[in-house]
Amino acid sequence: MRLLAVLGLLCQIAASQQRDLSVVPIIVQKRVALVIGNAAYPQSPLKNPTNDAASMTLTLRQLGFEVIDGRDVTLRRFEELVDQFIARLNAGDLALFYYAGHGAQIQLENYLVPVDYHGASETDLRYTSYPANRIRERMEESGARLRVLILDACRNNPFRAKRDNGGGLAKMSGDAEGTLIAFATGDNNVADDNAAGKNGLFTKYLMQEMTTPGLSHDEVFRKVKADVYFASGKKQNPYTYENVVGRFYFTPASGAGQAAAGSTASAAEVDLVYWDSIKGSRNLKLFESYLARYPNGQFAEIARAKVEELNGVTRSGRLADSGAKIAELPDGKSWLNPKDGQRYWWIPPGQFSMGCSAGDPACYATEKPAHPMTMSQGYWMAETPVTVAAWKRFAQAAGATMPPPAAFNGRELNAGWANEQQPVVNVTWDNANAFCAWAGARLPTEAEYEFAARGKTAGARYGALDAIAWYADNSGKDRIDSAAILRAEAKSFGQRISANANGPKPVALKEPNAFRLYDMLGNVWEWTADRFADYGGAPTAGDFRVLRGGSWWSHPREVRASARLKLQPGQKNINYGFRCAR
Repeated sequence: MRLLAVLGLLCQIAASQQRDLSVVPIIVQKRVALVIGNAAYPQSPLKNPTNDAASMTLTLRQLGFEVIDGRDVTLRRFEELVDQFIARLNAGDLALFYYAGHGAQIQLENYLVPVDYHGASETDLRYTSYPANRIRERMEESGARLRVLILDACRNNPFRAKRDNGGGLAKMSGDAEGTLIAFATGDNNVADDNAAGKNGLFTKYLMQEMTTPGLSHDEVFRKVKADVYFASGKKQNPYTYENVVGRFYFTPASGAGQAAAGSTASAAEVDLVYWDSIKGSRNLKLFESYLARYPNGQFAEIARAKVEELNGVTRSGRLADSGAKIAELPDGKSWLNPKDGQRYWWIPPGQFSMGCSAGDPACYATEKPAHPMTMSQGYWMAETPVTVAAWKRFAQAAGATMPPPAAFNGRELNAGWANEQQPVVNVTWDNANAFCAWAGARLPTEAEYEFAARGKTAGARYGALDAIAWYADNSGKDRIDSAAILRAEAKSFGQRISANANGPKPVALKEPNAFRLYDMLGNVWEWTADRFADYGGAPTAGDFRVLRGGSWWSHPREVRASARLKLQPGQKNINYGFRCAR
């Protein structure tokens, strides 16, 4: 009956909707961008792409974007950056990709040229460059609410195949709702690198209009088109392909929020537009995003039913189609917890050797002996440590307080908790346990943490240390002589770290492991559910609890999958955080 009532309400709203939906503001959860500038081509170097990329990175960060950026990237690095970018996207986000450099079309397909390209034929270009449509497709598959591709890749270049349709890039499809593609000039035309200026004309005016208060996305690109056309003496004519319903404001009008800038849309209308944009989708992330934003929205009941359908799980926790236990869900599934706003990934059942990894000379006695462990049931593990943003939800909903100030090197690491992507620190075991219970989850056991941290590997770490973790040697202003520290006394080590380290870093800046989990090693030590015990022994007296993973203040020896730390549950520190499981 409730579902019928909601469907009836949907019909009533749709029937009464008279407002032009093209002016309703587009609401996004977070802004994420990938910026690449390639100039150092051995065969045909360019002047401005790296300048353009640097300027665009700065501009986007000023506009509130999380920016991943690369300069003069090889094909392999290009692919790594795209993977990192896509991994950061969630349903409801704004995803922006900006590329400046050489581009070419082959049989009406566009390719972005890496700096290590050394081919001589059309075939070489096709297989050793990055297809522009691939990044478009991956952004669309991510579930991001709005996807913007900006290609300043229309310069005349020596890589163009002889059998293509002309200079510049071929037309690209912007048919998918929510996609906007912008070229520095029209298809089959070329743009000037503007060697006399610091930036190319297109990027120069794009940054200017994006930072102008009160311009909607369509007005930004319309003004850029006019700016560049006349500044180039009518030789360069930027072009966009789009299917965007509603308006997005890179910079809202002064004194107005994004949802209010230039619009008088009601909350119900915004809810309706959001729902209309996803209701026909089969993407689980989109419905989770709707519930996270509108837990009591007009279509929340339908959205919950869609989540259950797409997840294949009923409210009883069993698969709807087979009756199998939730532990049998396949690897690779994720869900967005509407309470804490954090993504969780499914960790399937399996076996591993718990404790000191074979051949690891850095193990402490507390990690021995290694012993076989069977995870008979799968479980969900949070993608990152609990963030400040997630804790603020807890504080607002459950009446909890923010952790007290934590000082380091004469400054408060959590002063105002301005960076909401920083892991929350200075929390006790009881604080962490209370948060997870509120979120409908729990703290992971030691075994669950180590199994997830190994990420399908058997070694001490799931990747190269600098690539996967923040620790003492890369979290501060200077590098530290790790070998010398290893030989030094603990006191000396602590003094050197204190003089150098800066504090915890925003989550998910390093590479994830095979389970798609970030910061399982480094950044913050993480509380687990278990009391400390020597392997094979009883829990230690005093009710010590175990933390795992190491932190930004840790020596490399502590930043390993099997490393353990025991503390009283009432202790708290600038190194201690946590994540939830269920």
